[in-house]
Amino acid sequence: MTKNKNLGFFSSLALIALVIVASVTFSSWLFWSDRANWPVFPSDVQSEAGLKAAASPAPEVAASLERDYGWRIGDVVDATIYLKQKPGTVIDMHSIALAGDFELVGAPELFQLAKSDGTIIYRAKVKLQSFSAVPQLALKANISYRVLSTNEDITIDLPAIDPFTSKTWDGRDKIQEGKLVIQHGMHGWITLAYFVIGLGGLIFFWKLIRYFRSIALSAVKKLFTSRFIKARRQFDAVWALMEAGDRSHNRYVELARIIRKLYVIETKTSLEAKFWYLYGSNGPAEIADMLIECDKVIYLNRVLTEEEHQHIKQIFDHLVPVYSKTVDLESEED
Repeated sequence: MTKNKNLGFFSSLALIALVIVASVTFSSWLFWSDRANWPVFPSDVQSEAGLKAAASPAPEVAASLERDYGWRIGDVVDATIYLKQKPGTVIDMHSIALAGDFELVGAPELFQLAKSDGTIIYRAKVKLQSFSAVPQLALKANISYRVLSTNEDITIDLPAIDPFTSKTWDGRDKIQEGKLVIQHGMHGWITLAYFVIGLGGLIFFWKLIRYFRSIALSAVKKLFTSRFIKARRQFDAVWALMEAGDRSHNRYVELARIIRKLYVIETKTSLEAKFWYLYGSNGPAEIADMLIECDKVIYLNRVLTEEEHQHIKQIFDHLVPVYSKTVDLESEED
């Protein structure tokens, strides 16, 4: 039975914060196009003209256009109109009347912001379209508002929108700047295809490398193990003869030969092997201790004590495991 692992206080707090940040980020991205860059109206400025505009009941109006140049016949022009409704008045947003070269495409998209002093700011996103073949298009529009105290309806003109049609030069000595629309074409899909193919290739070659690496490691391990199995079998055969009473010079030579071949130190003296393992290469320095015991018999013609003789077996048993008969047979078949 598995136990449920509860999150700690700080982990839970971090998880909640992460969820909130992710939700806010996603919502901001989803509604980013609906954000409003509210304009500064004349009454928002502390000046004589601002005080005069604030005292007037007439709504204040501002308009913005993505660009006022480079439009072609039939293009849909997005325009945004802002209206500031003063307290005591009501703007009739359905009374917008157009004149000039443009027609209204669809219904305006309305949004309002109510302030604490009773002021309401409207944002109307409108889509305009013209089929007039003229150097400069003209939009004239008006809207009505009502003064509640007198019940009087008043019509005011909206700011003029006069964009130029597409020409190499429209006659103005001014560098025109606007939002550039990048025509991506099929580049996005091509990049996605490259990414998918590259990711697939990465996964394929990563698995291929791991496959060949496993084969190589298996082969090396098998080779390494077979060397030790063979050395163990040879050592046990010689040691059985020695335990039976044959502790002659040649038996110690055979032991030394087995040890040197197993650890590939045939060209080194016992002392060189000792220092080589201690300071030059990673490995058990006890290998040289076995050789030193054998050298006492091989080169000094000494008879080893039982403790010295068994010391060789103890070190070899420590370094080379005793393999089962099954493993031994498998090694012989290989």
